[in-house]
Amino acid sequence: MMRNTGEVRLQVPGFNDVPLCFEFPKEDRFAHGFADWSQDPRLTAREVAIMRFMEAVTDESGWECRRVTDKIALENWRTKASSQYGLSAQAWAWCQAELQDKASNFQRTGYVMVFDADSRVCKSNILIDGDLIRIY
Repeated sequence: MMRNTGEVRLQVPGFNDVPLCFEFPKEDRFAHGFADWSQDPRLTAREVAIMRFMEAVTDESGWECRRVTDKIALENWRTKASSQYGLSAQAWAWCQAELQDKASNFQRTGYVMVFDADSRVCKSNILIDGDLIRIY
């Protein structure tokens, strides 16, 4: 069903003997966020706060260069983690270690992965054309 090579009549839902409410099984179609994807297990509020904090840090220019050497930057990030994201000292220690790993990977690959719980977001300024960066 749904062979649209041009050799047979067009096969789309509602036409040529294809039921109007036809849907491929999940394993045979591209997954979409409306009904085909779910986060399992669910994330805690602290996990979401940690991911949001690290996403904000990795938006800062030069974040990867200051990862362990700049004590002032680390203290500013610790304060931000606590005051704006409600992270404990233990959660901050986790963030600091993960940011160090992300910085090493960024320097090696040119991109950083954030919101990495199940699916991820990939961020990079060097993989984007300079003209596009200047526009935004």
